[in-house]
Order: sequence, then structure tokens, then C-alpha cells
Amino acid sequence: MSQTQKMIALFVPLIFITFFFLFVRVMQYTPLHPSEEVVTAYNKKLANFTIPILSEDPILGDKKAKKTLVVFGDYGCAPCASLHNTFSILLEKHPKQFNVIWKGLTNNPDPFPKTDAHRLAYCANQQRKFIPFTQTAYALRGSFSSASLATLTKDIGLRKGRFNTCLESELPDNYMHQTAAVGRLLQIQQLPAIFYNDKQIQQPETIEEWEVILGLN
Repeated sequence: MSQTQKMIALFVPLIFITFFFLFVRVMQYTPLHPSEEVVTAYNKKLANFTIPILSEDPILGDKKAKKTLVVFGDYGCAPCASLHNTFSILLEKHPKQFNVIWKGLTNNPDPFPKTDAHRLAYCANQQRKFIPFTQTAYALRGSFSSASLATLTKDIGLRKGRFNTCLESELPDNYMHQTAAVGRLLQIQQLPAIFYNDKQIQQPETIEEWEVILGLN
């Protein structure tokens, strides 16, 4: 066999294998930008999505109220703190007409720090102390020092042993993971994110605008 024939015999199988793998990769290729049909199907699915309300979710207002807002927020978010104050005013004026389901989204990466404000909020809510905790958390912009954490249980009337047991368990992290998963599905980009009848709405600027949107009288 000549040198040329040997080279051909060597490279032809290599060329065949190369084209074979290229063919496989083309068949496996997923475009970076999905087709219009895929986007439409996803948006339709999202439009029919009902935001899950978990038993652990804190509720502001009357649980039996017929109108419900779902709010995703963070204690380090100044607009979230302002919105909380607005809800306090609205609930004082209309205590039986609507309620707010709070879902906290942390900026901290997983695994979450033991002192993450949303972990603390979960355990405070287990003792029905979510509202006083939230007032403290917003005042501290969600950042608890060792000193503020040491006095927290006394300041808001928590049973310290039960609170610490909760913090050492997996329950807060599991709950935060569930909330984060819902946030990703809803493609939340900015906080606070407000949903009414499972649709995201723009935040009204005044108390009067809120009353119109919610039909409060």
C-alpha cells in the first residue's frame, strides 16, 4: 500500500467520525432564543399559574377577607419598607376587606446565613410574632448584629428556646427554597413584586389609588 493510500485509510474514518459527532450535536442543539411557539406556550402556562399560598406564609389582615394581595419583598429593600407602612394604613382603615400574603426573597446566597432576616422571620411567625418582628427587621434594614439578635426574643416576646430550635432546624431553609422557586417561575426581577388575582400589578402611588384598585370603601 502506498503512502498516499495509507493516509487516506487513516483520515477517512476520522473524517467520518467527526461528521458523525457534528450531526449528533446539531440534533441535540437547543437554540439560545426559543421559538415563538415555545414562548407563547410558556406565557400561556404562566398566565394560568396560581400562586401557591403555603400554611407557613405570614398573613397581614383578616384571613377571611375576600381580597388578597401576594407580595414578594426583602427587609433590606427601602421600597418594601414603604409599602409595608402603606399596608398598615390601609389595614387600619379597612381591616376586614383585604389581606396581604407576605413572601420573603433574600439577597443572600444559598446556604443562607443563620442570621438571615427571612430565616428569623419564619421562626418568629411560628410563634405569631411576624408583625413585631417585621417592624424590627425593617428598622434594621434586615441586618441583625449579634447585639440586636441577642435582644430580639425579649424585644418582641418570643420564647427563646423554641425560637432557637426552629433556627437550628431545616424548616426555615426549606421554606425559603420554596418561595425562591415560586419567585423564579414568576420571573420576578424587582422588589417589591405585587400580585393581585395572580397577576402582577404596578404599585399604586397613593392610598386613594390602592383603595380604587382593591375596591375598598
